[in-house]
Amino acid sequence: MADLWAEDKLTMKELAEARSKKKVSPGIRETFQLLHFVLLGCVIVQGLEKVGFRSQVGGANAARIARCRAEARHLIAAIAVEIREDVVFRKLEIFVAEPDPDLEPPAKGPSPQRSCKLGVIPQERNRWRQPTRPFGRLREFGDIVVAKVALKWMRALYAYSSLAFFALRAKAAQAAEPKTAQVKSEKRHWFPIASTLELDPQRPTPVRLDGVDLVVWQVPGEEDAEDEGWRVMSDACPHRLAPLSEGRIEPTTKCLQCAYHGWEFNSEGHCTKIPQVEALTETEAAAEKMRQNSRSQVRSFPTKIAMKLVWVWLGESEPQGHPKDLVKGSHLESEFEVAGTYTRDLPYGYDSLVENLIDVSHVPFAHHGLQGTRDDAVPVSMTIPEMKSSNEHGEILSFTFWDRTMGMRREAQFSLRSPFFFFYLGEFKGDGDNLEFKKFSERRGSTEPDGKPRFRLNCACVPVAPGWSRLILANASRGGDLDSILPPWAIHLLSNRFLDSDLAFLHYQERKLRAKAAGPDGWSSAYYMPGESDRSIGAWRQWLAKELMAGSGAWGA
Repeated sequence: MADLWAEDKLTMKELAEARSKKKVSPGIRETFQLLHFVLLGCVIVQGLEKVGFRSQVGGANAARIARCRAEARHLIAAIAVEIREDVVFRKLEIFVAEPDPDLEPPAKGPSPQRSCKLGVIPQERNRWRQPTRPFGRLREFGDIVVAKVALKWMRALYAYSSLAFFALRAKAAQAAEPKTAQVKSEKRHWFPIASTLELDPQRPTPVRLDGVDLVVWQVPGEEDAEDEGWRVMSDACPHRLAPLSEGRIEPTTKCLQCAYHGWEFNSEGHCTKIPQVEALTETEAAAEKMRQNSRSQVRSFPTKIAMKLVWVWLGESEPQGHPKDLVKGSHLESEFEVAGTYTRDLPYGYDSLVENLIDVSHVPFAHHGLQGTRDDAVPVSMTIPEMKSSNEHGEILSFTFWDRTMGMRREAQFSLRSPFFFFYLGEFKGDGDNLEFKKFSERRGSTEPDGKPRFRLNCACVPVAPGWSRLILANASRGGDLDSILPPWAIHLLSNRFLDSDLAFLHYQERKLRAKAAGPDGWSSAYYMPGESDRSIGAWRQWLAKELMAGSGAWGA
């Protein structure tokens, strides 16, 4: 890039000297500065091409940048001519194709050209032409002409330089991304994908899960079935790969219809209609053969309903168990009913989402004013977490902790029941005769037999893609708690504020962790966690690393 700019150093130096010798109008001075930046920008873009940007820009745009630079130099020369009454760029031989009346051409010279094109000619040609002013009346209209042309090229240059910047930054980020071990994902788990309370039964819904684009829809007339008629299929029509989620549910055939060409698919993913071939009655046999072809089918995944959530099995093996088994032996099995749900996609990975939700010590600070205040911060006591393989039933990661929130002491148990579902069950400690504790219990809307307020949090954490995750909160209550009284919009508003308060921390923390730690166990060298409250984080990362290395699935981490 230095050698490119060296070509223009003399240009800028001579023009600066010309400005110092002669007074110029403000318009010409501003125009000169604008063209100066144009010229510098062109050099920058041409320099970027030398370091690999040419493949991004392409030959046509590269030539346009070169023309932009040449035209900028021509215009700067025009200003210099007006300032010094002479041409400073004699090496460019800038001229206006008009013969000088005071200079007669040689007898055998080329005929004069009457065009007004500004250009460059070699030294050996047209020597009879002396360099004249490119803009003879620059003081009257030259400022406007030059400024318009300069602004046109400035816009083009800004677009190309922005493209260069982002393309090179993405290229550098990709090169700096740590190499992690490739883990084969068996996907041998039930994935929670969406809430039946939030899905529209009248139309298909697009959902992304673990990097796979899916469509969720309900078969008309099967609402009373065990799975309530919900189906999960690949979100791509086999005809031309149009998204089926943009289609419609045909009520007469009870099939999912592609909105692009009208192909229809039943609940099993079999093609039932191809309008483009069925119009020909004499080819009915051929049409049936086309519908039965394996390439005309859409993959349909096993689906279950549990806790008002749609669960899907993405693995190649036969589904194991039922999502309802995840809550066996817990308070969610019989005592409570899911009254509402809240769903949100978040700009950080599934592993960071779970890590944040089991970090109990960040609440007084990151959620100050939403769940307690900074004054609630006390040393958190925590048992040593217990871990089991995800192939086992029951609690696969659990611990108990004691802290303070909202001015009250709390004891709570954490229970991870699958890689994607866990819950908290806690109790606020206090004297029932204490006036402050009674007021706190009334605010919490407790309906417990003993009158003590409880703390409950039921979370489904869904891997969406690398750097993205989905949180589904299931609000389970007895029927008189605060969660069942508040309207959904109020719960969503409060939940959004809660998640927004630490969203930036998690997004940038994850980026730094990915850059510093390579592999699923690299966190141990990147994190320094001396506190007892960090036991849950260490246990989660250890458990996840073992699962990943065992081939349970990358889960968008």
